[in-house]
Amino acid sequence: FPSHDIQLIAFDGKTLAADTMYDQGGHKGFCSKLEVLNHPIIGKMMVALSGSIRGSSLMMLQLESNTIKQVDDYDITGVYGIAVDSAKNVYNIYGDGYCVIEHPKNQFMASGSCYEFLYGAMYAGCSAERAVGLAMEFRTDAGNDCQTLVWAEVFKDYQNERFKDDPPY
Repeated sequence: FPSHDIQLIAFDGKTLAADTMYDQGGHKGFCSKLEVLNHPIIGKMMVALSGSIRGSSLMMLQLESNTIKQVDDYDITGVYGIAVDSAKNVYNIYGDGYCVIEHPKNQFMASGSCYEFLYGAMYAGCSAERAVGLAMEFRTDAGNDCQTLVWAEVFKDYQNERFKDDPPY
């Protein structure tokens, strides 16, 4: 995904959602931006990445091996995605694969060039999936479909009493 593309990535405390469109030099197509992977230090996490197809693939490999190295096409100071771990910590993923906890548990998180719209939709009561869906209706440079990863399904074996009273957003 060239840097001018629209990336739609949102997390609402329950669901990580992303559009599936790429536009490489005017050639549009489908690609998944979501993965579940096992980080050597953080452990199992849901990941949504934007950027070039090659860059995203390399970044996934780096995250699985905890390799911190600048990925071609990525600026190390730029945020290229988000990750959510089994404790619902939300991380920004930087251009060198470095993951930094930036957001408190159960808070909305949006990434990509349409993040303000996604935040607004979620604060107005939309789920992450609906927020991405609405953004796709208004943008011709994002879309195809909305993919989701649901925290409760991905981490169904994770039992922790401190989440039983979480707010329902």
